[in-house]
Amino acid sequence: MNTEIKNALKGLFIGKLIAKNSQTNEFKGKKIPEVQEFVQKQLQNTTPYAQNLQKIYTDLCQLFVIDDQDLYQPIVVIDAFVDKNDDISDLKEYIFDIYVSHLFSTIAEKKGEEYMETPKWLAFEDLIVDRGTEAFDLFFYLQECKIDDASVDIDDFLNGFLLTEDDEFQDEATVEIYEELISNVDLVDEPFQSIVREGQRIATEGKWDYLLVPMFCFFKMPDEPEINLVSIIKATEKTAHLNEYLPITTAFLMLYNGTDSLPKIYSDWLEQSNT
Repeated sequence: MNTEIKNALKGLFIGKLIAKNSQTNEFKGKKIPEVQEFVQKQLQNTTPYAQNLQKIYTDLCQLFVIDDQDLYQPIVVIDAFVDKNDDISDLKEYIFDIYVSHLFSTIAEKKGEEYMETPKWLAFEDLIVDRGTEAFDLFFYLQECKIDDASVDIDDFLNGFLLTEDDEFQDEATVEIYEELISNVDLVDEPFQSIVREGQRIATEGKWDYLLVPMFCFFKMPDEPEINLVSIIKATEKTAHLNEYLPITTAFLMLYNGTDSLPKIYSDWLEQSNT
């Protein structure tokens, strides 16, 4: 597993723990440093829930293998593992996205992009066509940015990576899927509280569920991961929604910025299970 993919998986679990610990607390009116202090203290607390997440993460990493003979078999194994661990069952499709991102990048590096046109690969794509979320597109984009040493930008993601200005080559399915994001792209310039409020409204009316808020929040402040996360916590009045927002946002932030961009306590929490 390459570093970026492992960081994304770490982020998913770190965000899950932060969300769990934040749901029973009131952050309205608190300042950013106060929320930062709360989050860091929670990562230092050893609870049965935290210990279980640590073990699940360690065991899950061992399953991120690639089977050249049967590309789909590791997904079957990972799905079964997630299904029997209730604490991460709601992350199933995001874990799928991260694994397939790992698979794509590894296959492209080892066998070349032309392998993606072989009957074996096309048959594999047919098996997974209805799986995953739009988070996969952002994972893929962020890995490309890392390779090219490029900054991320929501306009570049939408109009440079996903879409094309040439209508003849435009994928109408992609336009339809991202219609809500495209039509509300100016939200990224609004305060976090507005992003969360409007994102919740759009999710209720549209097809994007809770992924719209994490995407906008990520692009709002992609280079400052801890400030981004605590800003989401402060902005989310219904703290139950943090379970939908924080895991995947943390995964985006950690893939793009790496573990060194956050205080050491964040990455140390997951490593405690290995010591």
